[in-house]
Amino acid sequence: CAFNKPNVWVGITEMFFLIGIVSYYDSEKFRPEFLNRIDDIIVFDKLTKTDTAKIATIMLANLKKRLAVMDVNMEITPAAMDLISEKGYDDHYGARPLKRYLQKNVETMAARMILSDQLLPGDIICIDVDGDGLTAYSEHVDE
Repeated sequence: CAFNKPNVWVGITEMFFLIGIVSYYDSEKFRPEFLNRIDDIIVFDKLTKTDTAKIATIMLANLKKRLAVMDVNMEITPAAMDLISEKGYDDHYGARPLKRYLQKNVETMAARMILSDQLLPGDIICIDVDGDGLTAYSEHVDE
């Protein structure tokens, strides 16, 4: 509940400010056809880096499912998760850069390993930190 948060009055003030802006523009700028499509105004809190880490975990779980179809597993070190959360977070845009960061770094590295035949069925792609960025290496699992 929003009222349990210490900055609730800031949130309420922002909400009334947004409602005021929409009400002003309601009659001045927007056509009735557009306004009839708006059901409600929802104000969200800014995402934190912890929120971004949770979102990254969900996105990486989806990638792991896609890799599992090819009988490849993926493990991500805690240091790599911290770096992903840090690099994928933007104070202004929230988690929007996260998807691009994961695609550019994690998915691309995994795809290159798959396409270059570095992986055998059952292998594990390990994502870790190397300097300022991420690195990937494979671990062969003996059966």
